[in-house]
Amino acid sequence: IAIIWLNATKEDYEINLDETHLTLKVDAVPKDKEALVTGIEDIPLPPGKTIHEISVTATDGSIRVYTLTINREPSSNPNPKSIDINNIYDYLCDLNDIYCNYVFDKDITNYDIKYPYDTDNITFVVNKLTPYQDVKIYKDNLDTPLEGFKVNLEPGINTFLIEMISEDKQSKIFTYNIDRDITGKYL
Repeated sequence: IAIIWLNATKEDYEINLDETHLTLKVDAVPKDKEALVTGIEDIPLPPGKTIHEISVTATDGSIRVYTLTINREPSSNPNPKSIDINNIYDYLCDLNDIYCNYVFDKDITNYDIKYPYDTDNITFVVNKLTPYQDVKIYKDNLDTPLEGFKVNLEPGINTFLIEMISEDKQSKIFTYNIDRDITGKYL
């Protein structure tokens, strides 16, 4: 929490915050209880510079504008909160205890997961650590990102790479080798 007291004689403020501040709650109480104050809100803080104005209109019609220049450091953490896999055929995972075994761990970057043959698509759900991280998904290599996170599975091994990009553009790759079990086709 950052608290800044506005001075009636100073109109410009520069505030420097670290990467842990994702929002700033702006509140103001004017000396004149009848004055109209705008700009009181929670403002999102992307990395870099954010300019926010608080306007105070006195009962005599005079207006004073206070300008906050907020500088937030970018995060260098490329980890997501989690990466989940949604499977509409989840009930098929109970056919064999080798199917659908997956628990996300930010320190593990390679996963080998087997799905029943009838699972022809899955959806990766990436929960970002901050809204300002970027995430891309690729099939087989890092050449061209896919359009979405719902992916079709061919029989056999399907390799997907999820690239997490931190606010300061550091990258981390999570590799998913998804085996659509061809042996299950004949059960």
